[in-house]
Amino acid sequence: TGSALNGACTGGAGEDTIPTLKRLEMGANGVFTIVPMVEGIEAIRVEYGTDTIPTSADINTGLIGDGVTDGYTNTPADTAAMGSTISLRLYVLARNTAPTAGYADDKTYTLGNSPSYTFTPTGAAQTSYKRHVYNAEVRIVNQAGRREIPR
Repeated sequence: TGSALNGACTGGAGEDTIPTLKRLEMGANGVFTIVPMVEGIEAIRVEYGTDTIPTSADINTGLIGDGVTDGYTNTPADTAAMGSTISLRLYVLARNTAPTAGYADDKTYTLGNSPSYTFTPTGAAQTSYKRHVYNAEVRIVNQAGRREIPR
């Protein structure tokens, strides 16, 4: 394990190479500090669900769309597209923090559909770890709620 923060990996020189989900935290003096959150996270991917159909404004809400996700993209084109975003698909690729003796990972991990991101471990140093992809879909209530037709 890493040598800093009670054994948590911070990415500093001389530490191990466990992939770690981190955040930047700004202190009172305006200086950013890396704060490790979860070890073993190799990748995170987000797809944005947009509501673009029907294309004409609803007479009850004055907005385009009906509150139903019509498609997903990994890169909304512009600010207007972000205004049509009503859900998110989250993908997380997690790996064990220690290698498994005798295990050889020959899988390709897919995170998303639009277009998909794939990860294939290569080399003995990477293939001895067990991995799993987790995913969830989250509705953005504040955005989506205003698009629904009042009943």
